[in-house]
Amino acid sequence: MHDYTGQVIKTARITLFFLSLCLVVWALMPSIRPQVGGLMVGVVASIVNGIFLAWKVNRVGQAAIEPSKRKVGLGFLTRAAVVVLSVIVSERLHLSLAATVAGLFSFQLATLLLGIITLRKKPE
Repeated sequence: MHDYTGQVIKTARITLFFLSLCLVVWALMPSIRPQVGGLMVGVVASIVNGIFLAWKVNRVGQAAIEPSKRKVGLGFLTRAAVVVLSVIVSERLHLSLAATVAGLFSFQLATLLLGIITLRKKPE
């Protein structure tokens, strides 16, 4: 992908659109609010993790171009802490834990779908 930042922005927009659809479903169907609420918590955590990972990947790329003595990682502990926080929020608000965990994969799924679409549109 030549336009990495553009792809990350497109992925974030797709995921935010999915989050807005979840909000509409949450408002219109009170019987499944715990499930949809858990899904929304997971999606928000997924967006935060995805954007943070993209930022860290850019920093690693810059460190490869301009070597420095500072060690640059991908921030696994920070992303794991966001996941743990989303699970705690889900439990405290009595939301569906399974839906929260499913929502944690939304940014990655949107990235996969966007990549497949991009490859199909690319002329050979």
